[in-house]
Amino acid sequence: MKKSLVIVAGLCALLTACADMRKLYTEEQPRTKGYSLAFVSPPNPTAPNIFIVDDKWIVVDQEPVRPPGYQQGDPITIYWALPDGGNYKFQQHGIEIAQHPSFCNPVSDYVFRCAYPRPMPGTVYKYAIRVRNDATHTNLTDLDPTIWN
Repeated sequence: MKKSLVIVAGLCALLTACADMRKLYTEEQPRTKGYSLAFVSPPNPTAPNIFIVDDKWIVVDQEPVRPPGYQQGDPITIYWALPDGGNYKFQQHGIEIAQHPSFCNPVSDYVFRCAYPRPMPGTVYKYAIRVRNDATHTNLTDLDPTIWN
């Protein structure tokens, strides 16, 4: 019985902490504490996540994406992902690096892979993220973030 109570109390504490993570802060209720690495994953430069906010805005969890490594010519592979199984899917050219359209290809409706040899260190690539709402058949406004090599 005591073991069950401890498990229930632990789950309640975890759920309370998770609920706090989704809080929206305002001028009236400002954020006063930093985040906890126990609940937030650090950016993964080989696997950026893409979120859709308010059913219309594309947001990437890293800006800029900074692939690991420093030697010119080293292989770089980056996988961008949308939430699996949702209404939002990549368009045909869902991720496209400006002036290098051959670098990126779809893995699935929810994952795009870009692979290329590292250019000269410090080279910045602009890229486009293109997503559609498959339920409404509408394209969202493209996002054009950067990759800092």
